[in-house]
Amino acid sequence: MERKWWQKPLRMIRRDYLGDFKPFLESDMDKLAREARYVWKANCEWIMATPGCAPGTGHLTLLNSKKFEKMPGTGSRDILREYLPYAQKYRIRVIAYINMHWYSYEFAEKHPGWEQLLQDRTPYGRKHPLYGNGTTFCVNGQWRNWAFEMIEEVMKTGVDGCFLDGPVIYPGACYCDICIKKFKEFSGQERIPAFCDWKDPLWKKFAEFRSKSWADFMKDARDAAVKINSEAVVFLNGGAFSSSNILLGYDAGRMEKFQSFTGAEDFFHCRDLYLSPYTSLNLSRFLSAGRNPSVVFTHHALSTWHYVPLPEAELSTALFRQQQAAQIHGLLYSI
Repeated sequence: MERKWWQKPLRMIRRDYLGDFKPFLESDMDKLAREARYVWKANCEWIMATPGCAPGTGHLTLLNSKKFEKMPGTGSRDILREYLPYAQKYRIRVIAYINMHWYSYEFAEKHPGWEQLLQDRTPYGRKHPLYGNGTTFCVNGQWRNWAFEMIEEVMKTGVDGCFLDGPVIYPGACYCDICIKKFKEFSGQERIPAFCDWKDPLWKKFAEFRSKSWADFMKDARDAAVKINSEAVVFLNGGAFSSSNILLGYDAGRMEKFQSFTGAEDFFHCRDLYLSPYTSLNLSRFLSAGRNPSVVFTHHALSTWHYVPLPEAELSTALFRQQQAAQIHGLLYSI
């Protein structure tokens, strides 16, 4: 059987414009696509469908849609539809980035009941602000319908698929009314356990419920994309150095049947956990234990977050080591 394009070796790239897309809109898009293909040797490129920076922009789009609010400053421009012909000219598949985990408090207040709740009924993002400012929504609540409609609108632009940056079921969540109701139906019990109370026999059931809830979301997200394009690629930013993360509710084995790739982040951060560029390759090998190709999302910066560039020599060395190791192990990877 002929393998699908995404089952063959891929080199992915994403240019990050943070919250200012003017340089992209004013660029020579043919030149950008040609550079991606022949300089960076990419055959797959991520283009932002929604901003992935400040929480106040997480719900906005960079494409024209009557259903969603547009990013200010972009006017009538549609980044996806404009860039797609150039990418196709150079045989580059286009994946749309969609933020699905980081929203402003103001947007959340317009949609009561959407936020993930801790056991004390405090929204997770109010007690633990995401990146210092912002909140997150529940995969079982009414937000999921909004999310699926966003995926459909993005796929209508003609892209090859979607990369979902979230959602995430955060530690301690979710104890909203819908999750409580669904858990009672799932467990057949009338109570819900305290988070991480291993002495409670219901805790393991609750952990299973959380991972099932996330997988159910991914199933419906995939179905939303496939509804528009039967060959759509869909994958999630999730996972870590283990196939199952009980605090997050992430189970790669349960999730993989609804994804094209099994993926996870492994950034060049200044922290003890990062030892060398080869750690991301080890993670890729671990994630590929199932049936899916694996992909590790990394970047060019050495920083406490992402945006302090490496010197040119160090950047070249880091990229070369990643490429060399991937070729040795026959792994899929991204830059």
